[in-house]
Amino acid sequence: MSDHISEELQRHADLRASGVLNENEFEAQKAKLLKGGKTSAKTGGGLRRVIIWGAIGLFVLILIPFLVGGGGDRAAVATGNGAAPAAAAGPEPIKITAKELAAAYEKNEAAAAKRFADQRLLVDGTIASVDKTFGDQIVLQLETGNFINAQANLKGDAMDAAASLNKGQAVKVLCESVDEMMSIPVLSDCALQ
Repeated sequence: MSDHISEELQRHADLRASGVLNENEFEAQKAKLLKGGKTSAKTGGGLRRVIIWGAIGLFVLILIPFLVGGGGDRAAVATGNGAAPAAAAGPEPIKITAKELAAAYEKNEAAAAKRFADQRLLVDGTIASVDKTFGDQIVLQLETGNFINAQANLKGDAMDAAASLNKGQAVKVLCESVDEMMSIPVLSDCALQ
């Protein structure tokens, strides 16, 4: 196998590992490389777009917790483990899945912003990853079925609760607000349910 093919396979494997390519896309690219020794110009151009958008997405995902933050008075509402307080005040939250939330923002950001403005949300989802920002805030990435995941910024000291979570685990979070950045739902002041 030539060095070029080995390098291309490794590059594609890295893209798969970072979530830019799914398993089927990776296998298709791998088959093309092994069969013909190179990917087509059309595929290469598409792959370059994916890489560029992947880099932009990664950059945005790193910045979102700093730009949006958890907000609010965390000490007043935190339970110490990221779990919801015993009695939550206010009206019933909107019950929605992470996929439905992302689809609403993708379909029409203005309509989604209006629908969810000043609303608490009870969001069901599957954990794509559990991240920690530079400021030690815990951010759950929730699968949406799209390239970019919804983000749930946990409030308070959720380190203990977050340590028990795993990728692929179903989770429910009660969030005080939602905003979006580049059509990505960003949930704030979330507590595990």
